[in-house]
Amino acid sequence: MKTKLRLISALATFLGAGVLQAETSLVLDVAFGIRYVPPSNVTIPVGERLTVRAPAMNATAGWMKDGKPLAGATDPILVIPAVSVSDAGVYVYTTPGPGIPERGSQLLMLNVGPQQRFLNLSTRAAAGKEEQTLIGGFIVSGSDSKAVLIRAVGPSLSKLGVVGFMKEPRLRIFDSAGRPYAEHYDFPVGGKEAAIAEATGKTGAFPLTVGGKDAVELLPFRAGAYTVHVDSADGSTGIVLLEVYEVP
Repeated sequence: MKTKLRLISALATFLGAGVLQAETSLVLDVAFGIRYVPPSNVTIPVGERLTVRAPAMNATAGWMKDGKPLAGATDPILVIPAVSVSDAGVYVYTTPGPGIPERGSQLLMLNVGPQQRFLNLSTRAAAGKEEQTLIGGFIVSGSDSKAVLIRAVGPSLSKLGVVGFMKEPRLRIFDSAGRPYAEHYDFPVGGKEAAIAEATGKTGAFPLTVGGKDAVELLPFRAGAYTVHVDSADGSTGIVLLEVYEVP
């Protein structure tokens, strides 16, 4: 029951229930190396608290916005207590140096949108099977279907230093009548994996371990209420992160 109450409280925060200030936390990848890392394109409502974590660099690193250094912003964790329209822009945590190719984090393309728009929900808890199932909920409004990215992150938490993570999380989604939710989705060229990778970049979600056993779904949702159940596919217990993102 404690797990359910924590999740419901977090949802009220993100839906602007007036209990707590909403907060979005983002983790940026490293952008230099042998692979291309696309920018993270994220829209945050006015007044929301934003925390961005970049990979640690050396002592000369700092945050830049639209190509200009942010005064005093040298810590890899950037906090904007209440996002305003003037905060929109392109951010990067970088280590430039004379004679050295510029190295830095993944780019963050920050957009500032309406105050009442749902962006994402995340909660971390210990979960397992049956009575230890982690349960979350979200509501879709409006006349059009919305693409929603849902993730139950277990093995990829190891990249963030989490121990005792759930080795094989399982996702189950139900509609307001308690029926398993399934919706046909015509994925674009490249298939489901490519669509999920694109949605991950658009939402600012941190990248998952390639070939790992984290559970991910990308589906369209019509107006209505939905619940998400996360349990263990192999019967074990562990730490799991449940995330729900509206895809721009």
